[in-house]
Amino acid sequence: MELNLKNYTTTLTKELLKLAGKNIIRECDEVEKGYYVAYVDEGAESFDVSITLLKSGEIKDSLCDCTNNQHFCRHKAALLMYIAGEKKVKKTVTAKAKVSKSEPLLDDAALHELKDWIRNVLQKNADLELAFIHHFTAKHRQFTPEEIVTTTKDAVKAIVKNKKNLDPTLLKKIIDLWTELHAPIVAQYQADAINESQFRNFHTLLDCCLMIDKSLITNSRKINGYVDALLKKCVETVSDIYDEAGWTTATRYFIDQIHDSEKIRLHYLQHLQNIISVSTETRRNLLIDLIIIQYSKTRNDRVDYTSAYTKLAFDIAVQYGLFKKYYAVFKPIEWSNSYNEKLIESLIEIKQYKLAENYCLKQIAGNYKEEYNIPYLIFLKGIFTISKNENGLADVLKQLFPYTFNFDDYLYIFTHMEDEEEKKKWRTKILSRARSSSRNYSTAATVFCFRLADHEKKYTKMIEYIDGYTRYHLILIYFEPMARTDKTLLLKTLLNKTDEYGWGISTAEREKDKEIFPELYQKMLEHYTIDYLKAAIKHVQNTYSYRNSGSFVNYMEQVMG
Repeated sequence: MELNLKNYTTTLTKELLKLAGKNIIRECDEVEKGYYVAYVDEGAESFDVSITLLKSGEIKDSLCDCTNNQHFCRHKAALLMYIAGEKKVKKTVTAKAKVSKSEPLLDDAALHELKDWIRNVLQKNADLELAFIHHFTAKHRQFTPEEIVTTTKDAVKAIVKNKKNLDPTLLKKIIDLWTELHAPIVAQYQADAINESQFRNFHTLLDCCLMIDKSLITNSRKINGYVDALLKKCVETVSDIYDEAGWTTATRYFIDQIHDSEKIRLHYLQHLQNIISVSTETRRNLLIDLIIIQYSKTRNDRVDYTSAYTKLAFDIAVQYGLFKKYYAVFKPIEWSNSYNEKLIESLIEIKQYKLAENYCLKQIAGNYKEEYNIPYLIFLKGIFTISKNENGLADVLKQLFPYTFNFDDYLYIFTHMEDEEEKKKWRTKILSRARSSSRNYSTAATVFCFRLADHEKKYTKMIEYIDGYTRYHLILIYFEPMARTDKTLLLKTLLNKTDEYGWGISTAEREKDKEIFPELYQKMLEHYTIDYLKAAIKHVQNTYSYRNSGSFVNYMEQVMG
């Protein structure tokens, strides 16, 4: 279920909502319809948070600059609660005429006095002076990139002055002033998005803002949010272009500027994603083609340079069903297992097994910890099964087995070993590892030990495997052959069994394990009388009075009375 304004109180945990309620929301702005940005204060720390809502109230996107790795952190939850609260309390009210104390004074002021006063105010406030100049000169003016850079930088200087660190209030003032100064530049681009000079001005504006953001000492994403908001305003500007050639021209401007020798402009790629989402299938496929072609030209081995570009381009190709067309363009990224796994999985889906195999082997060769190999070994298992590569499959299963303890895999590996001495050594090694893992609460390892003992008909050894970590449902499965082999040893083992459930077993699983007690008890009665069981339990309790009985023994006592 998608998180939205109506269901967040039931979808988010009570603990998260409680923590969110302790935060303070400051300067919440709806930058555009459904796009909210705010500062969220938690104690002495302040975080930049944004939420984008669809018309239905569902959350389309959310961002927070905290280090919390939750998908939806308490700061986002705090802003969502604030937005939901605002919407609940809004009521239709009759507007009251606001009485302005300055209005009659303005009417009475002499023109020369008014000009003198304004002149004095502008001399003392550089930001107001800049806004004043811009307001009375910019309406019909054609800007140059150089003028845009100067104006944008001057706005920051007028507000920041000699300050080194920027607090949220100063940042907001910068954004407010930029919004006014940049409005005619953005409007000119929106009016003629096909015009290269208008795009160049818009591009210069965005680049300058982000360059300034890097030069300022701040953890805020306010400027990034401002740039994103400007681009979102221009999605419809491009998508509404009727002429196909003009639309292609307008989109290619952004494609050509995605990268340069120093950086990747991911905000342009995300802007193009937004355009794709509202485009016809023909336009969408054409735009994706252009993006992938551009990506393939710029890809290189610098991980820090292209990894994010690669992931975004890959996601676009997969999302719109064009991965099969461009699969050869995408390569694995070092130290990026999540992307690599998606890439290999996508290759297997389009039956590019050999390439998927090569990528798996490449990642395994580069990993310095064996556990990192697990997902790639699982992929290889599937590939070798499909291609009927028995030797390759046996080798992969041998590497994978210590992490899965899959008994069927064990049999496959064992039958493909030709040397008997090698078989014995490997069996001993694997069984020892399984017993050790079993004591560390690995259910898979415990099940393997029991299945191996059953396969080899070593039921006395199976009884010896029963300890405090053994689940009762597993004992039930093999109760009959164990009882037929040595029912005295089995009873002694069960009566001495404690319940050492580990952290890996939830309370719900423990309770479910107890559900088989009635059936297990009936099995007991088929081999032991009630009087015999009572006497045996009493003997164990007298011998080990310091030890608590296991839950199954307690159940039998309760039933037998």
